[in-house]
Amino acid sequence: VTFNATSGTPYLIAVDGYNGASGKITMALDLSTAVVPPTLRTPAQLANGTWQITLSGGANRSYKVQYSINLTNWIDLGTGITGADGTLTINDPAGPAARVRYYRGLTQ
Repeated sequence: VTFNATSGTPYLIAVDGYNGASGKITMALDLSTAVVPPTLRTPAQLANGTWQITLSGGANRSYKVQYSINLTNWIDLGTGITGADGTLTINDPAGPAARVRYYRGLTQ
C-alpha cells in the first residue's frame, strides 16, 4: 500500500494474513518527497531600495512569499519553484515606500 502521510497525524498500521497465515513484512519510508518547510533569509536591500527576499526550502518545490503591514492581513508577493539548491528569490519593488513590512514563506 502507498499513501501520502500528513505531518503530525498519527497512523496505526495493521497487517493480517489471509486465513490466519503469518510471516514477515517489510515497511519502507520514502522521505524524498517530504515537503520542506520554508525559511526566509534576512531580506537584502538592493541599490534601488527594492527589498530582495530569499526563501530556502526543498529543491524543485513550489513556494509562496507573502507580505503584511500588520501581521493579520497577508498579501501574495510572488510564487515560484525553488531551484536545485532549494532557494527562491522574490523582489518587493514597493518595499522602499513601506514604513513596515513583514514577510512569510508558505508551501504551495
